[in-house]
Amino acid sequence: MKDINEMAEVEIKIELSPSIYKKISQIIISKGFTFVGIDDQTDYYLEFEKVEKGYNFKRLRVIPGQLAVITEKTWKIIENEKFRVENEYKISDEEKVQLINSDVKFIAKKCRINYIGQYAGCEMHICEDTLFLKKSTRHLLECEIITSLENAMKAKDIVLQWFKDVLEIDDVLIAPSILEMIMADAE
Repeated sequence: MKDINEMAEVEIKIELSPSIYKKISQIIISKGFTFVGIDDQTDYYLEFEKVEKGYNFKRLRVIPGQLAVITEKTWKIIENEKFRVENEYKISDEEKVQLINSDVKFIAKKCRINYIGQYAGCEMHICEDTLFLKKSTRHLLECEIITSLENAMKAKDIVLQWFKDVLEIDDVLIAPSILEMIMADAE
């Protein structure tokens, strides 16, 4: 039996060229989205497992001045499309230190600029990320809607249309996951 409380994280991330990256904040705000803050984030990947359409993983996210958060992300296939199911919970500083000193697989550092707004009747969270890897720095734009599993396909279409409207492009080229970028950078 399906858990009716299970939610899908409908998220699409694209990589930005340096020229688009320089003006993306102005574009997002001009489309009616509100700037809500900047976070320096460090992600510690504690576990990961290769699955058919990507990776399931457990991650510890540390943002200065906030309680650390454990995120467990798993893939669900809905109508032949993959969607993330996400479970998050906060942990104490003591637990955070224990986990950081444990068997961390990968570490990612990024600066995230956050926006919120409405598009096509949906609340969206937009993130402009600068990901600092060992060999390079990458600029990403992520658009996310949290929705029920039943509405995941519709939400994905809305997110894709948002990218097309905002960036005025016909084809949205989805970037690899941050975990995949870190793994490729480590090779």
